Amino acid sequence: MDRGKKSPLPVDSEQIRYAVILQKGAVVGFVAVIITFALYVFGFITPYVPLEDFPLYCGTDAHRYMADHGIGAGWNWIHLLLYGDFMNYIGIVILMSITVICYVAIVPILLKKRDWIFVAIVIAEVALLITASSGLLNF
Repeated sequence: MDRGKKSPLPVDSEQIRYAVILQKGAVVGFVAVIITFALYVFGFITPYVPLEDFPLYCGTDAHRYMADHGIGAGWNWIHLLLYGDFMNYIGIVILMSITVICYVAIVPILLKKRDWIFVAIVIAEVALLITASSGLLNF
């Protein structure tokens, strides 16, 4: 076998689009996490719960912590995004949303290819991910 020659593996256009968006989204999300965390830790943005009080709540479960501070469950954190400790969620939400964005981006390619089974799977997956993250189905 000649090690100097590498035969390229065939890659579908939807795989390339998915990978490009995934890579860019991961970088954006990671940078957002680092920046917002630095703003929080170094005190550039005022936290909702003071950083020096944080050790008092480390042993507390999430429900108690949220109740003690009037945060509420589900998506109630959105109105607190201007506070340093909640601003960190921006990068996390970006990272968590990349999969949905990637799936939506490949639908036109799959439709053009008339790959109806994959279109149905992708649409079902997007619907499932959005429903799960919405908090509508609390069991």
